[in-house]
Amino acid sequence: MSDKEILQQCRELVLTETRTALEAINEDEVLAFLAALEKAETVFCLGVGRVGLSISAMVKRLNHIGMTAY
Repeated sequence: MSDKEILQQCRELVLTETRTALEAINEDEVLAFLAALEKAETVFCLGVGRVGLSISAMVKRLNHIGMTAY
């Protein structure tokens, strides 16, 4: 198998897994989460390890749009 074929196979795998993950998102839950964020005066987040890094990035983005988040 050539490098080009391996790359194409990996690309298809990533796209399939991403599509599966996105299709599993419940739109009503997302809208409820966003509504709760809009009402919140302060947002507190907690995570450890890789999740902690993701949460930290989300907190920074919330701060960038003017929300008080920790």
